[in-house]
Formats: sequence, structure tokens, C-alpha cells
Amino acid sequence: YNELHELPANLVQDGKHLTKITVEQNNIESLPEGLENLERLTYFVLGRNPLTQLTDSVKQSLELLRDRGCTVSS
Repeated sequence: YNELHELPANLVQDGKHLTKITVEQNNIESLPEGLENLERLTYFVLGRNPLTQLTDSVKQSLELLRDRGCTVSS
């Protein structure tokens, strides 16, 4: 894929209308703070990234979370 190492720093501020994010098969290790504030975000695909933490508040705000291949803990 794109070999992303992080999501854009301005994602939370400028992405308030996002409903879906798909960043599967990259090298993302962490997510920006405040991701749970993206109130319209309901679909998040981030599988196969070396991501190890995903807050409960982010998990609860989504209708669909695909994190297969991540070693995510709360």
C-alpha cells in the first residue's frame, strides 16, 4: 500500500466530515489524539499495521472497526 507511518497531523482538526478511513497494510504505529472527536467517522479499517493501542473511546464511537493483524490493546 502507501507505506504510511502515521496519519496526517491535521486529520482530527480538518477531517470533521470524514465517515470512512481505510489505511490497511501500512506501517502506522499510533493514531492521533482526539480521533474519537470525529463524530461522523463510523468505518475505520486499519488492519495489518503495527498499531498496538486503540482507546476504548475510539472503539465505542465506530460502527465498524477492522483491526485484523494489529496487536491492539486498550
